[in-house]
Amino acid sequence: MKSIIMFTNNPLDYKECSKVLEPVFPGITINEIQCFYGKPPKSFNFDFEYERDQDSLDPLDEALANKIPVKNPYCTVLDYHKDQMAQKVVKALLPLYPELYILDDQTEWLGEAKEYIELDYAKINQQMQ
Repeated sequence: MKSIIMFTNNPLDYKECSKVLEPVFPGITINEIQCFYGKPPKSFNFDFEYERDQDSLDPLDEALANKIPVKNPYCTVLDYHKDQMAQKVVKALLPLYPELYILDDQTEWLGEAKEYIELDYAKINQQMQ
């Protein structure tokens, strides 16, 4: 699986997330602990993180934390198979979390969610081969 880290000022709220994700992903499972959709290779999941980065057991390293405009963020890891599905999740969450900032673990891309949504993964994946 691939993963991105979503940085926010506030923890993702499962009730609010369900309102924006259910119309995009019919049959999605969302509860207080996690969000899960589909079956591999068309699936994604994330756990709701209710702890700020600096309070976690594995905080971001200082160099990376300094590049993120969200100070002491909540860090939610989205695991997925298809890049386009992850982009759809971010696009759905963006109205709820306008400060949303993304780190793509595979490409080490870091930036605003609205820029992430526009990434051309077909081209990026081709360049990485």
